[in-house]
Amino acid sequence: MKNLLYDIYCSFIANLKFIPFHYRQKAKNPYWIIIFCFSRFYWIRKTVLIFYKSNSPKHYALNNSIFEKANIQHIVKTIDREGFYQGLQIPQKYVDRILDFAFTNDCYGEGNLDSSFRYDAYLKTKSKAKSIYSVMRCEYINTIDKCSAIQKISQDPLILSIAQAYLKTKPILMNTRLWWNLIVNDDDCDLRKGARTFHYDPDDYGSIAFAFYITDVNSDSSGSHVCVKGSHKKKNIRRLLSLSLNSSDAEIIKDYGQENLVNIKGKSGYGFVEDRFIFHKATSPLERERLILYVQFGINNYHKK
Repeated sequence: MKNLLYDIYCSFIANLKFIPFHYRQKAKNPYWIIIFCFSRFYWIRKTVLIFYKSNSPKHYALNNSIFEKANIQHIVKTIDREGFYQGLQIPQKYVDRILDFAFTNDCYGEGNLDSSFRYDAYLKTKSKAKSIYSVMRCEYINTIDKCSAIQKISQDPLILSIAQAYLKTKPILMNTRLWWNLIVNDDDCDLRKGARTFHYDPDDYGSIAFAFYITDVNSDSSGSHVCVKGSHKKKNIRRLLSLSLNSSDAEIIKDYGQENLVNIKGKSGYGFVEDRFIFHKATSPLERERLILYVQFGINNYHKK
């Protein structure tokens, strides 16, 4: 009976197409619903994390990292203070492998498993994109199993060391995500579905994501990522109590000031780290579509039953 009820629940969640694919995956674990509701409160997160704190952190072999040496303590302090840190860089050979994966595997429009296509096919029919591929974002699935470069990055000693130092416990890999932000007419789309409005992600009581541009993002017209400095700790109570995680540009600027909106740009391979509770968004690409990789860690894994 218990398994039947669980299967019915999973079927119900899977059919809620208005919920982003990665959220539908997490929501299959009913416990995650509780996290979604309560982790948004900073003092609750800090209290819960006390019980997860490890007194015997694991030592990772940093000499085996594919990244250049970095000051982990400085990175962690920066994320704690500002909500994000930028400056990591994937070596070019791994960028090339991920690009090759992206051009030789199916992606799925808005995470819809019934809507698959190849990105190179999309490019060939770009003039007809509006009628054929009317999506803002196309995402790959099972990337860690299919792409050795993504697997390598997700297990990198520097990445794991930063995640552990920030979360203060053994980091649990929650997911790896790779997706294109496509050029569309914003007036015809719900920008919230493409993560193109400011939002935060209550994914766990402690959650950190490593993001890497796989294509050049060196202008506002290529889909840059925007973070709101300090917003991981401070939020308007009205927004904390709202079921919606989204806020308009005007609301964000009013609460935090234009000077705290940081537009992240960089060449392919450029990376940044963010606390998932920071307000952030993707800008709409106008001239060049963006491919981005996310590797996310938390203190739990809600993909498990």
